[in-house]
Amino acid sequence: FRHVCLLHDLPGDHPAAVEAEAKAFPDAFPLGEQREDIRGDLVFTIDPATSAVILNRRVIGILVCSLLITALGAIDDKYSIPAKWKLLGQIGIALLLAQPLFGLRMGTLFDIPLISNDTAYYITVREAFSYLFTVIWVVAITNTINLIDGLDGLAAGISGLAALTFVTIALAINPHPAYGEAILAAALAAACLGFLRYNFNPAKVCMGDAGSHFLGFTIAALSI
Repeated sequence: FRHVCLLHDLPGDHPAAVEAEAKAFPDAFPLGEQREDIRGDLVFTIDPATSAVILNRRVIGILVCSLLITALGAIDDKYSIPAKWKLLGQIGIALLLAQPLFGLRMGTLFDIPLISNDTAYYITVREAFSYLFTVIWVVAITNTINLIDGLDGLAAGISGLAALTFVTIALAINPHPAYGEAILAAALAAACLGFLRYNFNPAKVCMGDAGSHFLGFTIAALSI
């Protein structure tokens, strides 16, 4: 934009400069859209190819499975289902998340080099173990957030901080940032921040198993 202004000897906010930029860089103004009110404002555009990246199968999997885990928590809030049935439900939903349909599971968790007679061998995590570790991780984090919900503001506060961390990590991935996961994590952080206003001691509202299951499961899934 500065180059266009200097080329035409115009100030940056001059309408003619904006028009010149539109002609010089037509991709920045899709479908003939003319932005005459730029004046240095931040303009954020999403390429159509990027929109498919935002709503990818991993994000859809997190949304679908988090809805199911929230329903499980809500049923437990109302009917106090036995712990073993709740655990089985958590395992089933974690397995659904790890299915190829959504593909959100731990792949090769680690490679341990073993040196023997100048030959390197590696221990890798096989597919069966990737499912096992994914289920253990998701169920463990879900129940961890559920257990710490006993103190006012603790579960929402920790989940909000974790979500903000995931936003930073997702946007820092090169060369293709995980925009979908970043937006999901940002929405989760904002929800936690709004909830904290009413959940600080003395708490006016509590999230129950439905809320703690949702937070724990979403944090676990985003971390994968």
